[in-house]
Amino acid sequence: MADLSLLSYQRERKKASRTLRAESKSETAVTVLSVHDFSSPDGEHGYGVDIAQWTQDSQFFVFSMSNSGGHSPMYKPVVFWSRRTNRFYQLNDYTANETFSVTSPAKITAERWPSLKPATASLSDVSALKLSELR
Repeated sequence: MADLSLLSYQRERKKASRTLRAESKSETAVTVLSVHDFSSPDGEHGYGVDIAQWTQDSQFFVFSMSNSGGHSPMYKPVVFWSRRTNRFYQLNDYTANETFSVTSPAKITAERWPSLKPATASLSDVSALKLSELR
């Protein structure tokens, strides 16, 4: 049985490529399930991963990000990868500025944007969240 590895984060030396990959690994093969590049269009900047963690039920890999160019330092996107849909999503109304944690079974606590008041969101109930699918 294949084991889903922790999402990997690559940064190439020649340019500021910030790529997240979901991979399924077995003893004989590595299958790339999903990839998203968080680089800027010019490849010089982009978003980097600050904190990354699996939810307790292992259905979501959640991470907070910050802009490498120093733009909007108070806004740190909260992004997650869903095992069920095999896609990356960004929580539109949340920032991991000061408060960011992953709680049981598939919840995150972060600050609402732009009020910066702490709030908890259930990733299992995506219909109740404002999301952007990252392609």
